[in-house]
Amino acid sequence: MSLETLNGIEYLGAHLKFKVPGYREKSDGHVYYKIVAQFTLVEPFKRVDFEYTYENCLTLFKTLSQQCPDLPQLPGIGLFGFKPNGFDTEKRRVDLEKWLGALVWRCDVLGSEYFQNFSNLGQLLDKKWLKQPDCILKFNYGHSFPVSDFFYEPDTQVCFVLTTDDSIASKVQGLMGIFGKSLKPSFHSQLIGYRLDVDNNENPITQTLWTIQYQQRGTMIKWDEKLTILAIGFDDGHIICLRIATNKKYQEYSEFCYIHKHTQAVNGIEFNSLTGHCYSISKDKCLITTDLANPSSILKEKEFVNELTCLTTNQYRLFVGDNVGSIYIFSFENGPLHAVHQIKQDVAMQLTSIQYCPIKNYLICGSKEGYLSVFEIGKQGKEKSTNQITLLKTIPNKVVQFSFSTKEIYVNFGSSVIILESTNMKHLYSLEAHNKDITKIQLFDSIGLLITSSKDNTVKFWQYKYFPHILLNKDILTLRKEPVSEHKVTIRQQGGEQFKQAVQLQQQQMKPELEDLDHWQ
Repeated sequence: MSLETLNGIEYLGAHLKFKVPGYREKSDGHVYYKIVAQFTLVEPFKRVDFEYTYENCLTLFKTLSQQCPDLPQLPGIGLFGFKPNGFDTEKRRVDLEKWLGALVWRCDVLGSEYFQNFSNLGQLLDKKWLKQPDCILKFNYGHSFPVSDFFYEPDTQVCFVLTTDDSIASKVQGLMGIFGKSLKPSFHSQLIGYRLDVDNNENPITQTLWTIQYQQRGTMIKWDEKLTILAIGFDDGHIICLRIATNKKYQEYSEFCYIHKHTQAVNGIEFNSLTGHCYSISKDKCLITTDLANPSSILKEKEFVNELTCLTTNQYRLFVGDNVGSIYIFSFENGPLHAVHQIKQDVAMQLTSIQYCPIKNYLICGSKEGYLSVFEIGKQGKEKSTNQITLLKTIPNKVVQFSFSTKEIYVNFGSSVIILESTNMKHLYSLEAHNKDITKIQLFDSIGLLITSSKDNTVKFWQYKYFPHILLNKDILTLRKEPVSEHKVTIRQQGGEQFKQAVQLQQQQMKPELEDLDHWQ
């Protein structure tokens, strides 16, 4: 493999060598393996020696497995945990050396703080190369429950956050509510409006605009900036639409309409700002069109064989995915919604997200089983010419986002965000973002912003342009001369003023080019 084809962390890994030259048994009865780590990028070469038991290495493997999926397997410690004989000890020395040698080619492992501490890399590399990214903003003010959904609008710096009680008691009460039986009055969801700002010291802060409590369990939210409507879907099939007073700095709201057409949890909501229609899908396998001017009547209802799980719109088209991998394309160019094409996939999968790329008319779909499907959608009126570009296997996930600027895939893996190379599913980095499972990811390529939410009740903002695998590019040879500058970007003040920078030595806008997705063909 040529070093010219490697990214920054891989380049470092190519110059990082692990050897396990021997072992010895100490007075505590444990066998300790001598491990030598050597860094050969700059002269004179640096090395560090340390000793670990095989059990220590197994702990490393188990910890990394929670952050980095599909790791090279480390053989176990023996049948029934018996003390190994001499032959087993020598075999384990060989296996351990091979295993450590394989780990250095995993970018996500090299970027792991736990692995860095285990390997004493701080004695080989300057601390600037081992710095873990910090979130530029974190908030959970007044969050009584885990964050189930959020939406951030970068132009206005307004963030809507939905928190939902996911306890068993609340789910039972929600189920009883479907049958018209409420156990007791209580609230199980919060909808909070925030505005992001900076304080006098230019540090990012959040201002709570308002908080609404609901008895039902919220499943999702959808914001339409043209209609200035924020919709909340609930697990009993209800949808509440709020009109947000954008002319009053989002500080006021009013209930615009109430939609109760579905009989089970709402899975998706989209709006047509031209006609004032609302499209919604649910676990009840129905796609319903509602006129927001007359929400009590159903314009159109279509029932499907399988549960509808996700949807998105683009211009005059609506794309709907189900739990077996089918994608339905609808058109509303002439007003009423009508079906134009159905895409069937060879592999059964429960679709969890659909992302449309208008640059190349690509539809990118993620699934619970870890499949990533990419389709080239035919032009308006020629949807039947749609063809599948690729089908890739990633990791089981709930949330999938594609970065058009970096050509990378962001997926959740428990409490971490896994970043994958889109061409070969190479693991680039594992961001240890939260303490509990991640519920949503939102990307903004133009400003290099990643936002995550979690069951730990928090929402966090990250600058993904400065994750290690991106920051440590081929220019790392300047390690011999001068350090890489640290970048800190804060939130701009209200009123549309310029961004305030605590430290800004360079800033490059990351805009998708026309050829960004050609690598899939």
